[in-house]
Amino acid sequence: MGRITREIKFVAAADRADRALAILSHYTAPDPDHDEGTIESIYLDDTPLSSFNEKTAGHHLKRKIRLRWYIEGPAAADGRRTAFLEVKDRIGGGRDKARHAMAVPSDWIAAVPLHDPDLLRLFREGARAAGLRLPADAAPTVSIRYARRRFVCPRTQDRLCLDTRIRTTRTNGDRLPYADAGEWGVAVCEVKGEDPAFGPWAEDLVRAGFRARSFSKYGAAIAGALHPGVSA
Repeated sequence: MGRITREIKFVAAADRADRALAILSHYTAPDPDHDEGTIESIYLDDTPLSSFNEKTAGHHLKRKIRLRWYIEGPAAADGRRTAFLEVKDRIGGGRDKARHAMAVPSDWIAAVPLHDPDLLRLFREGARAAGLRLPADAAPTVSIRYARRRFVCPRTQDRLCLDTRIRTTRTNGDRLPYADAGEWGVAVCEVKGEDPAFGPWAEDLVRAGFRARSFSKYGAAIAGALHPGVSA
């Protein structure tokens, strides 16, 4: 049997990020392949926001669909960069992710309005190529960007990341007419491993003001859009 991986998230105010970075740097080493970068993701949902409601209602089966890419690094000679269409399923405590690489126009994907029909067409083309089926009334809903630092614990082989400067960059005004873009004011430390809540860093993170709890960036973005002024 393979190694069973679980996930836990520690969440705190953004001004606690430096403390978390010091703790992770003490107990772990930078990821040798991808130690840091800025990530942006555009999330897809249907008209009743089923993906969001599955999360808030605590459903046993949850699904998120997104297009994700890394900001850093030059585009190819044709002006394109690689993005990944991802479908993440969670069934109880288990997780599964299907991922399909796509070449997208770099400048266009960074600025295209989420209600643009060409963006939805891109999602559907990627889904067809990957053999995935999207909801009939799905549409790009919100775009989220954050800086990520990655680490590996040499003792436990747990993988950790620290996400900061988390912000909503774009919203679909047809679906979320009162939403505003902006930074959230939170930092998130995510740990994946066999017993992530009991790693050597966990107690120090709690002392530094982080709280172990369920946290979804997409869920927080939509909740903030539906209830402006409510903290993530």
